[in-house]
Amino acid sequence: MLNDWFARLQVARYLEAFNIYLQSPMDVLMQDESEQVKLPDSVGNGLALSLYEQGIRFHESGKFDEALAAFEEALKHDPQFAPAHNGRGSVLFSKGDVEAALSALNEAIRLDGKFPKALANRGSTYASIGEFERALADLNEALRLDSECEAAFIGRAQCFFGMQRYEDAIEDLSRCIDF
Repeated sequence: MLNDWFARLQVARYLEAFNIYLQSPMDVLMQDESEQVKLPDSVGNGLALSLYEQGIRFHESGKFDEALAAFEEALKHDPQFAPAHNGRGSVLFSKGDVEAALSALNEAIRLDGKFPKALANRGSTYASIGEFERALADLNEALRLDSECEAAFIGRAQCFFGMQRYEDAIEDLSRCIDF
């Protein structure tokens, strides 16, 4: 029993260190996303990308309504732009609309099935509603595609914590220290 309590305390300390109580894994994910976006070949992608980047800045500053509007405007210019669907899903999750977030994230993954950030976002969303097996499937796939996807490690740690697999949670959070 003492070991279980100690493991929980260690996980709580790691979570606090990563500021998880104030910042969701999707917020961590959005911080550097614009640097790694593949431009689609569609017409108007410059405007879509600009709006997308604006959405990221709004999201990072906590302006969720403005972020959502920017992502939706980007999608008007390029409906196939998976990162904008991912950003939209992230904002909807931040606003507490899990069902709409999952819909947007599903669309991002439909458009680009090898998009680790969208998989990590969807996994974190599933974890938030206690669907840990579905969450782990997405988070493990995100890590298979990008072995340094910090948000996937954080999301997976949250799953493990929810599943009372404290040692696994500590291991995943420890990996983030190296990034």
